[in-house]
Amino acid sequence: LKLPDEKVYAELKQGSGKKIPSPFFAEEIAWLYNEAGVLSYAQGALQFARGFFNRAAEFAHRIEPSQTGAIRSTIALNVAETGIDRGRLMYAEAAIAPILGIKDEHPVVLRVAAGLMGLVEQIKGRYPSAERYFKQALDDSTEDEEGSPRLGLITLKQTRAASIMSRHYAELLQRV
Repeated sequence: LKLPDEKVYAELKQGSGKKIPSPFFAEEIAWLYNEAGVLSYAQGALQFARGFFNRAAEFAHRIEPSQTGAIRSTIALNVAETGIDRGRLMYAEAAIAPILGIKDEHPVVLRVAAGLMGLVEQIKGRYPSAERYFKQALDDSTEDEEGSPRLGLITLKQTRAASIMSRHYAELLQRV
């Protein structure tokens, strides 16, 4: 890797319009920031995690301008989980709602988003709405607009996600 010499840096400081070639693509940088956020989240550093997810979202926006990209959906789910744990339910809802509106999103992403929205609704005390979201996440019985079956997390063999959502759903049923 050949680094630009001092003359190039001097031109950059003067605003010549030249760019330093980046050793990474925007997608890789978004992924790295997202992973740093996940590690911070796992260590309990929620404020740092949120900052890393914000940076990841900025880079993801460069490659996926609409909110329907796989990278942006992954980051949004992480933002939502962090928001829930921080008690910032409005942020969590804002991150989840666009995912639920994507018709061709991956089924697992849709089910996890539905389960997280169910958790947000449960925390807010909106129990009927929470139950609908949890059922959407877990059950195979619901159908989409065309009448095709929607598979739940268990059928999709997402046992960890299904276990977490089932536990939250059980807590909801105990309250109701």
